Amino acid sequence: CASSKKSMMGDKRSTALSAPIVAAMLTITITFSLFWKHISDDAALQTQTVQRTVYYRFQVRNTTNRPVVNAHFFVHAPAAHTTTQHCASIQSSPAHEMTIASTGNRMLKFTFENFPPYATKTIDIRATLLLGTTPDKKIGSAPHQPAGQAPNVANGKDEIHRLAAQQKAESVFATANNLYHWVADHVHYSGYDRKSKGAYRTLRSRKGDCTEFADLFVALARAANIPARRVSGYLCPNTGILRPVDYHDWAEFYHDGIWRLVDAQQRNFDTRYHHYIVMQIDDLSSSNKSASASNRFYVDDKGLTVKMES
Repeated sequence: CASSKKSMMGDKRSTALSAPIVAAMLTITITFSLFWKHISDDAALQTQTVQRTVYYRFQVRNTTNRPVVNAHFFVHAPAAHTTTQHCASIQSSPAHEMTIASTGNRMLKFTFENFPPYATKTIDIRATLLLGTTPDKKIGSAPHQPAGQAPNVANGKDEIHRLAAQQKAESVFATANNLYHWVADHVHYSGYDRKSKGAYRTLRSRKGDCTEFADLFVALARAANIPARRVSGYLCPNTGILRPVDYHDWAEFYHDGIWRLVDAQQRNFDTRYHHYIVMQIDDLSSSNKSASASNRFYVDDKGLTVKMES
């Protein structure tokens, strides 16, 4: 018995002596883990941000035999801040003024005080952007439009809501994914069309360009009580030159504090964010379109024409 009791006392002393060592090792482990997490987070942040400089150019021409006085050319600038885009700087030749709409969309304004007859002027624009490969919740903006308001579907509201109900899932994200797959699988790309068809006509015809894909997804998402909107800009994964052919419409839906990308025409759901240059965000609720048919740029004098260089 004595031998057994002595062994027990020795075990207690051993435990008492090892406690400070265990505590020290635990402190070191926690400190190292936090330090490593800090490094990992910084590294992840660096790998998720891509800096790109983009260029676009326009030719403005006076087609008349008279001088044009005090005319203006307007063109969209890259969005200042989105969940994946930060516009660090914009330079242009000639100099520009910046105008900002109530929606936050930005326009560059160029003034021609005296434009000679048959003359041509070149507008060069360069923007430096930081593009995230994934959306950042910290800079997300809350939706402005009601979720259930489906745009451009006055004649087909019931059909839009019926289809949205059929695709409803247990979560917002899963429902949006179902709607994306339905649009991507059932609507066929028919080439660029200057005239927008709207969501209902697209649902009935099952064809359209990128605008129709975006509008139908937005209408279905809102019918499913998911905030959604159309976004316009340029799809250019491999170049910094913005060309007319690269102009593109896609959609976004709002979930968990983030606007998430949906591009059914390109079969892209919540990926490849850094391939998209956001120029304007349209909630589809306004019929007042001040720009050209493509809503990208315009001049305010009929004597002037403008063309974006390829």
